[in-house]
This record gives sequence, structure tokens and C-alpha cells, in this order.
Amino acid sequence: RAAFLPHYLRTMDACLALEKRFEARGFDVKSITGENQLIRENFAGKVFKKGRVVPKFPDAQLVVAGPDGVRETINVEYVTKSYTPQMIREKAAAFTGPTVWAVDSHATAAKVTANAGSNADVILV
Repeated sequence: RAAFLPHYLRTMDACLALEKRFEARGFDVKSITGENQLIRENFAGKVFKKGRVVPKFPDAQLVVAGPDGVRETINVEYVTKSYTPQMIREKAAAFTGPTVWAVDSHATAAKVTANAGSNADVILV
């Protein structure tokens, strides 16, 4: 668990930066939900069988409401230099809706752009 803490804190840093970004654009951040809660909500009451493939979850999700009141869910994924191109491609393919890729360096940002798509929304934290 101790090794996960820096990843979690960087994810929360990204969420706070995104909250400021969205508020500056007139959006209201309705909720920020971490990966653990997303997993709990998705699997509540389900029974697992051997061989079941577990879906990939973003590190966090923000629910924002625009000036018109329309809500949108934004995925947040924190990516470090240790992520392989394959890992990034798999996550990009698994997520639905807009994703903001929080990264630890400009080199990681380039890796994300090359593997998640040239229009990937990347934020350095």
C-alpha cells in the first residue's frame, strides 16, 4: 500500500488542477471519485468466477456540470515513466468518454500522446 500512496496523491493533484480548470471555464465539479470507490460500485453484489476478465478503471473520475447544466464524466489516469506503450493503449481502449492523462514528465506526455492518440488531453502534475 505504501508504494501506491505517491500514485494516489499525484492523481488527487491532477483532480484538483482539473477542478480549477473546469471552474475557470464555468463548469461546476459535482464529484471526484477514486478508483477504489469506482471498483466497489461496479462490483457490488457480483460473484466472481475463475477466468473472469476484470475491466480496467481510471484512477479517478470527475463529474462536471457545464453552464447549461449538462453533466459529463471525465476519466483521470495518472501515468508514470514505468507505463509501457501497451499499458497506455489498453487503458485508452478500455475507457469510455473523455480522459485526461496526468503525467509525471514531458517524456511521459509524449509517450501518452503517441499511444492514446494525438488529441489526448494531457496535464503535467
